[in-house]
Amino acid sequence: MSTHTQNLILKPDNAQRLSNLCGRLNEHIHQIEIFLALKIQQRGNTFHLRGSESAIADGFHVLESLYSATQTGKLL
Repeated sequence: MSTHTQNLILKPDNAQRLSNLCGRLNEHIHQIEIFLALKIQQRGNTFHLRGSESAIADGFHVLESLYSATQTGKLL
């Protein structure tokens, strides 16, 4: 299995929504990494995903969906 990398930029860049998405001490990101078997690095609204093509595609979908859910202001 070859490893791929891809960047995802979530917009709009909103610190409160990103904090909600990532969770305390990035616990939400770590759970996604474990579940999808991929590595996620984040700086601001840019996420660097590394893993298989399918894991990256799934990671994009999960991160975009959860970021969209943060729009309501409710905690994830």
